Amino acid sequence: MAEPTEAELQQAVDSMIACIPSPPDGCVRLWRIEGSLPGAPRPGWMAFAMASMGILEARGRWFTDRADFLGWYASDQWPGQPQLACVTVPEHQAETWRVGRSKEVIHGKTPQMFSADPDNEFFLPRAVADRRQVVGLVADALAMSPAPVMGF
Repeated sequence: MAEPTEAELQQAVDSMIACIPSPPDGCVRLWRIEGSLPGAPRPGWMAFAMASMGILEARGRWFTDRADFLGWYASDQWPGQPQLACVTVPEHQAETWRVGRSKEVIHGKTPQMFSADPDNEFFLPRAVADRRQVVGLVADALAMSPAPVMGF
């Protein structure tokens, strides 16, 4: 199977999102594309370096409210079995986590230092990010119609 284009991935993600009910009034749904394949074990020095730079604390906490950007994120994760995940939060809270407004500092670094798009990315507290629900694998949505949706 040829590697899908960003447009094909966006179409697959859109078909997955279309199967999910809208968030309640006053809430916003934040999206995330993440790899579903477990990472290979890292050497001890690399794990230490990642921990000391705050990378482990930041992993899994990046989201966007722009569903129309998800094809790009899926393309960036391909072929690592990208999956779509989401979390629903009150709008007023989400705004405090928008990267451009974030006050969080991890090991002397702010989320703004790592964001290419601080106006459209959110850096969620770990407890909120960990509440995300996996919608499904993007590859499954590429292959099927309608897209398979887990957990909704």
